[in-house]
Amino acid sequence: MALKGKAKIIQSPHAKTQYLTIPSALTRDSQYPFKDGDEVEIIIDPDHKLITVAGKGSSIEIVGDKIRIRGR
Repeated sequence: MALKGKAKIIQSPHAKTQYLTIPSALTRDSQYPFKDGDEVEIIIDPDHKLITVAGKGSSIEIVGDKIRIRGR
């Protein structure tokens, strides 16, 4: 079963950096594949409004309002 929750993209007021917040309810779930300090790759598909966050052997895909977790 995939984890699902609402997230926000926040624009830094001092830089062109944006942050994606992940709710704590998702990060505390035993299925959540990432840990503090993990390096991840972010892939953005603008045609499908798809963000993929991938780590070593695991990934989270966000497509519209659907989230898919793979690995670990």
